[in-house]
Amino acid sequence: EEPSRSPHAEMLRLYRDLLALRRRHPCLSNCDKSRTRARFDEARGWLTIGRGDEGGSRALLVCNLSAEAQDVPVEPNEGAALKLALWTGAAEYGGPADAERPADSPAEAVRLEAWGAALYINDPTEDNG
Repeated sequence: EEPSRSPHAEMLRLYRDLLALRRRHPCLSNCDKSRTRARFDEARGWLTIGRGDEGGSRALLVCNLSAEAQDVPVEPNEGAALKLALWTGAAEYGGPADAERPADSPAEAVRLEAWGAALYINDPTEDNG
């Protein structure tokens, strides 16, 4: 019964959506560590992980690992042509109704609520129209 009740239902949906994205985008499933780059600031409590694959798809995971909302910096060109694919603060994942949605494309920084994460993806093999 628990998977159908809050907060378990929202967590299950998040995991299912993450697994679906992993199946759909090679940059999330190729296990090629040479195409993975992590940046973090332990004092401020943020982490970014960029991944790519030989076909040109790229992903950027931006995480706020602190109890306060903050802007997580993105390196110049790191977020170029990426689009928001998943955000943990969305209502369907149990986020509050008044949560501030991060930008659809990362620029110099991504604003995230406390303990939030946003996944940005660019997959040139997909039809974006």
